[in-house]
Amino acid sequence: MFKVLLHKNFLELGSYYFRSKKTGGKLKGGAFVGMVVLYVCLFLLLAGSFAAMASLFFISAEPGQEWIAFSIMGLIAVLMSVIINSLTSYAQLYLAKDNEFLLSMPIKTGSIIASRMVSVYFMGVLYAGMVWLPTLIIGVVMHKVGALGIVCSILTMLLIGFGVLALTCLIGWVIAYLSSKLKNQKALAAIVGLVMIGGIYYFQYKSNKLFTYIAEHMEQAGNTIIHKLFPFYLMGKSATGSVVGLLGTIAIVAVLMAFAYILMSKTFLKVATTKAVGKAAKYNEKNIHLKSVDAALLTKERRRFFGSITYMLNTGLGAIIMIILGVLAMAKGETLYAQYEPLMEALPEIKQLLPLVAVLVIMMVEALTEVTPFAISLEGKNLWMLQSMPVDYVKVLRSKLQFSTCLQGIPALFLAIGIQSAINFDTAVYAGIILITVAYSYFSSCFGLMMNLKHPRLDWTTESQCIKQGLPITLTMFGGWGVAMVVGVLGYFTRNIISVGIYLLVVGAIFFALYLYLSNWLKTKGVEIFRYL
Repeated sequence: MFKVLLHKNFLELGSYYFRSKKTGGKLKGGAFVGMVVLYVCLFLLLAGSFAAMASLFFISAEPGQEWIAFSIMGLIAVLMSVIINSLTSYAQLYLAKDNEFLLSMPIKTGSIIASRMVSVYFMGVLYAGMVWLPTLIIGVVMHKVGALGIVCSILTMLLIGFGVLALTCLIGWVIAYLSSKLKNQKALAAIVGLVMIGGIYYFQYKSNKLFTYIAEHMEQAGNTIIHKLFPFYLMGKSATGSVVGLLGTIAIVAVLMAFAYILMSKTFLKVATTKAVGKAAKYNEKNIHLKSVDAALLTKERRRFFGSITYMLNTGLGAIIMIILGVLAMAKGETLYAQYEPLMEALPEIKQLLPLVAVLVIMMVEALTEVTPFAISLEGKNLWMLQSMPVDYVKVLRSKLQFSTCLQGIPALFLAIGIQSAINFDTAVYAGIILITVAYSYFSSCFGLMMNLKHPRLDWTTESQCIKQGLPITLTMFGGWGVAMVVGVLGYFTRNIISVGIYLLVVGAIFFALYLYLSNWLKTKGVEIFRYL
């Protein structure tokens, strides 16, 4: 039975990446090759950045200090994998839609837990491999690792996966336990997740100075790892071919895995089937305020957002980032701008490019707050309720667009106003920034909804499958970043032909025209597709 459960989990994991959303069958031919190429390119892009980081440490390492580079990169691999996996392990382990169905069958609870843990382990190895494999390759190319080191490094990567699995299961259990005991469990879990993600961005902001400092003080970094991060010392020694380091890493991982499995085997059934506590419902007589159809549908979208931890974590982050950036721009932007104003007066070209940089930042953060690429898929098997209600389908689709533009557009406007208060662009430039901010929000929302209508996923098991995975969200988010880059590059090359203000107004007008076209498509062809989903 364990093999059957494991096969089911991997089918669910792979089907969303390599399955046609129209036919429900496997991708074939050019479509399959295209998806493979896309994912390989994304993997290589991330791996390349970690390879550059590893090369910095290997170059700075003296003979005998190679383990320090592996220890540092191993620490990065573990942190990245644990944080990313923690955001989904809670949903995969405890919120899977088939939990109660599987528990009602004559299947051992241990088999269900083990199969879920293997899926989490696989994703942990995948994330860790994006850091560890480039590090190993750079070490081999620079002749820092021998044959024994290569074998031990590969084994160490597999052990990192088990360590990540144990830690993410423990974090997922803590979130699940708190969620089952506290009344406001969703808000609490969302806050914890946002704090973790915020820590990632802060670390990324400080990473350049931090890594440069470490590269210049490798011996001091090594002593710190030995005395304060001893497991990562063993990991680094293992990667360089030390059998003692490998055995020590195995022992530590074994203890973590044993503790995680014992804890989950004793608490999984209770946590997975426990409903959140709350006060007993009391009848209070009050007047009912009738709402229009549009208001009722918009309220439904809002409650769906605040009722899902996974939803809030993966889409609310961009909105929070824009609000924080807007506040910082209003509070510190003017002072910071004044510090660099002499430089920009000496180099007018830099000042000329500031509006393009502002637009680039706004558009790229807006792309993190995409809701519509999974708005239809998120309905799941309850989609028939919307289809059977006596409501115009145009209003159903419009409510999803309205919620998306509110969640995305209002914080983006706040950020644009904050940037303007700090830099004080001229009227044409400011109008262009505002136009692009609003028009791009409407355009990207329509594009995401169109892609979701064409490529829906309604048979998901966990919400993270339709929110975090699939072609619609990939194209909308990464495509949004690509469009932002194109806008910035074209603005740079045309800065001497037309003024930046006129260029931004033209780009905003183009986005608005695209929005009108896609809006019309949704009202006609989109409605027909929605009708027969």
